[in-house]
Amino acid sequence: MEFRKGINLFLAVFGIVLSISFSYAGYLIYKQRSPSRFSQEETFNSSHQNQNLAELLATAESQLKNSQVEQALIAFRKALSLNPASLEAQLGLAQGEFLAGREEVSAREYERAISLDSKNPKALLQLAHIYSHQKKTWGQSELKFREYLKVKPDDLEAQLGLARVLAWQGKAAEATEVFSRQAVARLMTQQDSRDYAFALVKSGQRHQAEPLLKKLLSERPHDWELKLQLASIYAERKDWDSALPIYSSVLQERPNDPRVNLTYGLGLLSQKNYKAALVPLEKARIGMPSNGEAGLGYARALKGVGNLRKAAKEFDRVVPEYQNNPGILREYADLLLEKRDYSKSEKYYKAAYKSGVCDERLLTGLGGALRGNGKSKEALPFMEEAYRRQPTDRLAFELAKLYQKLGRNDKALELLSKISPQRAAK
Repeated sequence: MEFRKGINLFLAVFGIVLSISFSYAGYLIYKQRSPSRFSQEETFNSSHQNQNLAELLATAESQLKNSQVEQALIAFRKALSLNPASLEAQLGLAQGEFLAGREEVSAREYERAISLDSKNPKALLQLAHIYSHQKKTWGQSELKFREYLKVKPDDLEAQLGLARVLAWQGKAAEATEVFSRQAVARLMTQQDSRDYAFALVKSGQRHQAEPLLKKLLSERPHDWELKLQLASIYAERKDWDSALPIYSSVLQERPNDPRVNLTYGLGLLSQKNYKAALVPLEKARIGMPSNGEAGLGYARALKGVGNLRKAAKEFDRVVPEYQNNPGILREYADLLLEKRDYSKSEKYYKAAYKSGVCDERLLTGLGGALRGNGKSKEALPFMEEAYRRQPTDRLAFELAKLYQKLGRNDKALELLSKISPQRAAK
């Protein structure tokens, strides 16, 4: 009985093993003859996803064309969720944000497009234009225009865009180089021509700027900035007959502009029209109280009209800024001498003398201040040196009076004998 049970157990186990073997063999044959169910699913899903992406992009593009911007943005975002590396979807999203009026968001999206394709011309050009809309991003705009032009060097509109942001940044020489290209010039607007003219002036190319400014002024006669640029060219070459009427015209529109008043007043001063210079220079001095040039100009105009007291007060206010300018120190000393403030005049003549000025005018002035201050003996060597350098009748007469005051009548008579009879009679 036990032997029979053993045989039965063996046969049962053998049957199970045989059944498993046949089953596995059948599975292998099936796998070789039929694609995997999982592979089929993967292929189906991939194909379906590509089909969905293409449909989403087509839908989004259509919506953009129909001005359905917000709907298009939703479709582009869905497309990116299916394929974050889709450049087409990223560019579409950036364009949609731009059309929706959200330029900062659009710029970020275009920057993401650049991260997918660093030389993409559409993204580079759009970024260049977006960044050109704000002063704080003009530098970025310039960089994007330059990167774009490496890809599309013949794009004249982009070259003009680069010239504009260069001009706006004050890079005058670089801007004029681009503006002056004949092909670019044909695309320029009147505003571009204005920027070009200003850049020419700023870069020192005044000869080229002048005819352009005149042409623009004939088209825009009330543009005061154009007037100022043209007037500055005339003022630079001291053509005050041409410059002053233009400055006067600008001041009719901007009567209290301190800088225009200063230039206009200094021009009048250079023509010795002291009375006319007073008002604009006073406005300049009030508008720019710390500007030494304005204060000095106003002081000179006051002296020119004979208001020595007020002129001295103005000189006294500004002269600390000119301690190292012996010419202005002497000018102030001359005024003080004329005003008969001998003590203060002596001080400023000596300061100018120590700074290296030693011409006949200073020697005579210093001698006169010392003599007026009761220091005739100290004045003598300065007067003698002045006469030695410039032996005029006037100096001979002044020196003779000084000799007489010092008791040296023989020297005084000797000098007087050299003076012409007409001068002696006077």
